[in-house]
Amino acid sequence: MSRKIKITDQTKVTRIRSEEELAAESESAAAPQPGRGRAERIISMPVTSIFPDPDQPRMPLLPFGESGGFIRERFIAAQIDCFQAAKEWIEVARQDVGHSRRLRFLSDMAAGFTAEDGGQINPVTVVPMQEPRDAYLIETGEQRYWATVLGYVSAGMNGPVPQLKVVVKQDFSRKRQVLENRHVGPPTVVTQAREIAALFISEGHLSLPEELAKVHPAERDPLEVTRWVAEQRKPHKSWQTIEEIMSMSMRNMSKILNIARLPTDLLAVADRYELSMRTLLEIQAQPAYLWEELVDRAVNEGWPSGEQPAAELDYETIQPKPKKKTRPAHRKAFSRLIGFVRALNSNEDPNRLIAQVADDVAVQKETDAIASYQYLDALTAQLRLRLLDKGLIDE
Repeated sequence: MSRKIKITDQTKVTRIRSEEELAAESESAAAPQPGRGRAERIISMPVTSIFPDPDQPRMPLLPFGESGGFIRERFIAAQIDCFQAAKEWIEVARQDVGHSRRLRFLSDMAAGFTAEDGGQINPVTVVPMQEPRDAYLIETGEQRYWATVLGYVSAGMNGPVPQLKVVVKQDFSRKRQVLENRHVGPPTVVTQAREIAALFISEGHLSLPEELAKVHPAERDPLEVTRWVAEQRKPHKSWQTIEEIMSMSMRNMSKILNIARLPTDLLAVADRYELSMRTLLEIQAQPAYLWEELVDRAVNEGWPSGEQPAAELDYETIQPKPKKKTRPAHRKAFSRLIGFVRALNSNEDPNRLIAQVADDVAVQKETDAIASYQYLDALTAQLRLRLLDKGLIDE
C-alpha cells in the first residue's frame, strides 16, 4: 500500500497510540520547564521507521524521471525501500558527475556520524504519519537520513539497521522546513524557486486546484507546483510575508520563480551543478532550441557562479537540435508496464505487492477502478494469444 502523505503547514499529523505507549512516554519524558511546557526529547529511531517528505521544497536528492531510473518515484510509491533506492542511486552516480559529487558530500556527512568525537550532532525532526502505523515523516534532516542509509549500504549492510537521533514534533511546519534548509547551506536557484512556491501555498496565499492537489507525489513532476504558482497573480501583500522568510526582494523572487519555466530535466542538471541565477536567466532568454546546448556548456565549461554569462556566447555556432520525436503512446504505456513488472520481480513477496496495488486501485474513482480492470483484462487476453502463438504457454 502506498504511504499516505499529504500535509500542509496547518495540518496536524497524528497516529493512534496505545495506552501502554502513552504511559511509557509519560514516565520517560523530561520534566516540563516553567512557562515553556514539556521539553523536547531526543530519541533514537531506525531509518526504516522514517520517510522523507515527498513535498520537501529542496529539489529532490534521489534521481528521478527516466534518466534517473524513476528511483524517486518508485521509492515514494513504496515499490522499493530506502536501501534499494540507495543501491540504485550509487549506480546512477557512476555515470553522472553531479550525483557523484552529491554522494561524496553525503558520504563525508555519514563518516562524521560515526566519528568518535562527533557523531550526529543535530537531530532529525519528524512528525507522526497517519499511515503506516509507527512511521514518521521527516520535516528537517533529509540529508542526514540519506547519509546514514548510504553509509549502511556502502558498508555492505552488515549489522543492525542504523538509527538516527530524532525529535518528534506534533505539528508540521513548511516554514520551519524552509528555514532549516537555508540554515544548512545556500540553496540552489532551483531549490529557491520550489521554496518560494511552497511558502505561497503553506502561508495560505494560494490554494492548489483539486486536479493538481490530488495527484500522487510519485506521479507529479517535481516542478509542476512551482510552475503553477509562477503563473498565478499574487497580491502585493502576500509577497511581503515571503520576503521576510526568504530574506529576498519581490523582484528577485519573481525572477527565480520564472526560471521554473525551463524544462524539468534541464533544471535538474542546473540544480546538481549549482548553476547561478544569472546564467539560468540568460539561458532562458534565448530561443528554446538553444537551452539544452547552453546548459550542457554551462556545466562542461564551469559557469556555476556565472563567470561566463550566456549573453557572451556566439549563438551562431550553436546549431538548432532537431526536435526529439515524441514517443508513441503504446511505447509510453509499455515502459510503465515493464517498470511495474520489474518492481514485482525485485520484490520479496510479489503476490502481496499485487494485492496492495489492487487495494489502492479499488478505492480510486469508480470510473478509474473499472477502467483499470477492463484494460488489464483486455491486455491479458491479447498477451495470452501472442504467447500461445509463440508456444511459450500452454492452452
